[in-house]
Amino acid sequence: MVCAIIPAAGTGKRFGSVTPKQFLHIKGKPVLAHTVAAFQSVEAVDEIILAVPPGFVETTRGLVNEYAFTKVVHIIEGKKSRAESIIEALYKMSDGADIVLVHDGVRPLVSRSLINAVIAATQQHRAAITAVPVTDTLKKANAAGFITETCDRSLFYQVQTPQGFSCDLLKEAYRAVKNPEAYTDDSAVVEAFGHPVFIVPGEKRNIKITTETDLFFAGVLMEQRA
Repeated sequence: MVCAIIPAAGTGKRFGSVTPKQFLHIKGKPVLAHTVAAFQSVEAVDEIILAVPPGFVETTRGLVNEYAFTKVVHIIEGKKSRAESIIEALYKMSDGADIVLVHDGVRPLVSRSLINAVIAATQQHRAAITAVPVTDTLKKANAAGFITETCDRSLFYQVQTPQGFSCDLLKEAYRAVKNPEAYTDDSAVVEAFGHPVFIVPGEKRNIKITTETDLFFAGVLMEQRA
């Protein structure tokens, strides 16, 4: 049984909008609705749990009803940190869940094929993430702003979501690792716990919306896909 947790509890401070970016529209539909629709459409995904900003549970429930997202089983209010939201969602999963996917609510262009690839890799490796190789030259600099090293970019990846884990593994990692809120994604928590994480080739179009430019670009990509 596969459960997808979609953290979408950001308040949009970096975006600069009064409305959280996950509720802004692309092609007439909220960003979050596009994201949830991708997981709703994947046969292997059995249930979906959403974490949303304080005060947006009812708004989200209306969205779920409007778009008939029948796989959404829980809508929880996000906590102070992403890690705390994920931990609460983990304990809302059905007892039969053996794989959990975690996906950013503001990555609305995730494909069904990528979701299925992560599920398959998780079944084999117990921990898998999507990532794309870094293509730009990478420099390391000191505090004064001077370059100290040109890095071998072949060793580096830009991490995306979804990320997939054995449910027991992710729960155990969050219980064991100190200060999990210090980590920027779930794979880092699993790495700190000592379990290897497999990389599934990601997709360039699977962008995360953090700026107005990203929102515009996502709309362009959707037009191309249509």
